[in-house]
Amino acid sequence: MNNSVVTTVNANPQKPKNSYGEFDMILIIGDSWSCFRPNHSLESEQFYPVCKSLPQRLITQTSHTVIPLAQVGTNDLAVLERVLDSAKTATRETRLSVEWIVWGWSDWTRCLPHQPKPGWPRPVPVCYTGSSQEDWARVTEAVQERVHELEDLLPRACFLHWGGHGSVIEQCAAGLRHRILVKDLAEHTVGAPRNNLGLLSHFAPLEPEEIWPRDSNQQQKQVREQCAKIVEFKQNRKKQFPDGCHLAFDCYDLLEERILEEIS
Repeated sequence: MNNSVVTTVNANPQKPKNSYGEFDMILIIGDSWSCFRPNHSLESEQFYPVCKSLPQRLITQTSHTVIPLAQVGTNDLAVLERVLDSAKTATRETRLSVEWIVWGWSDWTRCLPHQPKPGWPRPVPVCYTGSSQEDWARVTEAVQERVHELEDLLPRACFLHWGGHGSVIEQCAAGLRHRILVKDLAEHTVGAPRNNLGLLSHFAPLEPEEIWPRDSNQQQKQVREQCAKIVEFKQNRKKQFPDGCHLAFDCYDLLEERILEEIS
């Protein structure tokens, strides 16, 4: 929303400027599932065409100014901090021109602290409390605080939530200005196992008991089994998950339809 953010105006004729002298805007926030491409690999270029990505779909199908703010590998707290920083430096007219925020939720566990692990290519999560339920409550509270702050800064904005890489944290999507479009897009479109724990394979190489030693054996077993089911499902369905992780952009039709129903 400021000079450091790329604004993409669609090819459709735009609506007239609003009463604040600006064009109405859609912000797209989230992780790789909400980007033009999920990564920069050759596989991504072949199986995740930009024309089928969520940002490009909205650029093509709406008359709003679309601002893509999603980032590969991010978490929801980082997403909110980035939007808050941008909103705080924007003009009043610009803030009042944000009409929709399309938010693709990531795994809540990404909001945990992470630290390097020798021999592993990426940092691994570290628990706050030793309990998954207490960690979840702590993350949820932090996200809610930032959502309320963003609501105050962007008083016209309505939030459209969807689950891509993990389940929506429903407590953070409550209120008249919030709509949950689809909790888990992969489950709804291709029958993937429900990711209601908000976890995925980025936990590897750790076992659940290494992250949450205070959880019961049954809770740790549930985490382990769910992660295994999701990974197995994706690895065996290359058409729907070409890179073994991200849902193919061809499967985003349902999401596009539900967004357009809301903003039309």
